[in-house]
Amino acid sequence: MKKVFIVSNEACPRRLLDMEKIATYFRLNGYQVSRTPRNADYKIFVSCAFIERQVNTALKDIWMLGKYPGKLIVTGCLPKIEPKMLKKIHKGPAFPINRIEHIDSFFPDFRIKFKDIPEPNMQFGEKRSKLRFRKHEARIRIAWGCSQRCSFCAIRQAIGSLRSKPLDVIKKEYSDLLSSGYRRFVFIAANTGSYGTDIGTSLTGLMNNLDEIDSGKSVTWDIRELNALYVVIHREKLVDEIRRGKIPALQCITQSGSERILKLMNRYSDVKKIESTLRYFRSIRKNLILSTHIIVGFPTETEEDFQKTLDFLNRIQFNHITFFPYFDAPGTAAFRMKRKVPAETVKERIDKAVRQLRSRRCKTDVFS
Repeated sequence: MKKVFIVSNEACPRRLLDMEKIATYFRLNGYQVSRTPRNADYKIFVSCAFIERQVNTALKDIWMLGKYPGKLIVTGCLPKIEPKMLKKIHKGPAFPINRIEHIDSFFPDFRIKFKDIPEPNMQFGEKRSKLRFRKHEARIRIAWGCSQRCSFCAIRQAIGSLRSKPLDVIKKEYSDLLSSGYRRFVFIAANTGSYGTDIGTSLTGLMNNLDEIDSGKSVTWDIRELNALYVVIHREKLVDEIRRGKIPALQCITQSGSERILKLMNRYSDVKKIESTLRYFRSIRKNLILSTHIIVGFPTETEEDFQKTLDFLNRIQFNHITFFPYFDAPGTAAFRMKRKVPAETVKERIDKAVRQLRSRRCKTDVFS
């Protein structure tokens, strides 16, 4: 039996779903998924490249994988974000994740095509035996790509524009998972809040439909990657679900607390409205778990801008905050901006924020 080795440098939840789908693709076509590249006929590397460290580790891992026998195929975000650097170390097949179905061209004899592989509800490497400890948690990807054009983000180049999963498809997927005993659901997309804007529906419309399907059942939803804009847009429906206890945790991606910086980022910049919305959520459910992502050191960010962000975080009292040092990604609008913030200043600001926030028992991570 032929073998395939599938690996990533540091996969996000979306790429982990992609990896599981790739694994299923090979299994259904008669391959064994190997735990090592040493004896693999093919090596599939699913790259992540959101920050500079990820780019560097991905390139290093690809170079190392190239030393093993077997054909290496690279996908993920790196082929679109750093194509020149990738070509220096890898001369073989490479394509961005939004062209993943292109994998069929390398396996013309495969009876089952990639597009015919069912969408996975578990991440790559996640064992089904663990479900009892997760209280039957399933993941549902509701969209691919992204509708936003944030000035700092190169990921959109690799994932493409928004492509929402048809509502009827999600409804069937949800109904089938409920029938299988699942009661905890994680909704995944690069920007979950924009769901449906390309197919004539919305996140609120999706939630209304799923409410009808799970009526009478005790179900919880974990909605990830909610752009602050859509937290405000879908406030009324989110309030309803939070009040009923259906949404015990919410990830609202803000990126900054400075309106000036948010405008430069090309993101929703009404900080007062974001704050009032999140504080209202907290007022109706005291134990609501709120998390966010913050970019530190965006071009032209001053101490005043940073302090506004820190003040915003303290007022909201998030439970979990992930800090990202700004990555000057080639091909982005921010890459062309002047007055870059020195790396040592970025580190000092992140260290200050972490110390202050941890003193009030806020969980913090630094993705650097």
